[in-house]
Amino acid sequence: MFHLTLVHAWRSADEVAMLWMAATALLHTHAWAKPTPTYRLLRSVCLHTVLLAATIANVREENIWVFRATFLTLVARLLILERKRIAPRTWLAGAAGGVCWLVDLYACSPLVGLLYLHAMWHLCIGYFAMRLLPLFDADVVNE
Repeated sequence: MFHLTLVHAWRSADEVAMLWMAATALLHTHAWAKPTPTYRLLRSVCLHTVLLAATIANVREENIWVFRATFLTLVARLLILERKRIAPRTWLAGAAGGVCWLVDLYACSPLVGLLYLHAMWHLCIGYFAMRLLPLFDADVVNE
């Protein structure tokens, strides 16, 4: 529920950055790279078109569902492509963050608020993202 309490401009700034980071990560993974320049250009144009549409929907129309669908699709695609190169403890951190986010989002009670699950989400996902960074630069990740 934390993000729903933010002023629209701050929520948009947070979410748009998440969209573009997920897309950048997807563009730089080795698994999605193809040798032909035409394919790379087409992939980049398609992805950036979707990103622009999602950004406009999020900022102008305040449509959170477009953001969620686009972000989850990008992250799911990235994780499916790179699943064999991600260590189990990295998956565990991401799953723990996801559970914290879902409970915080859907369980509106004073007790849940005291658990600071949104802060736990940021810690878990920050660790998860840090562990994914080598995917974009190294042949071996999370050793």
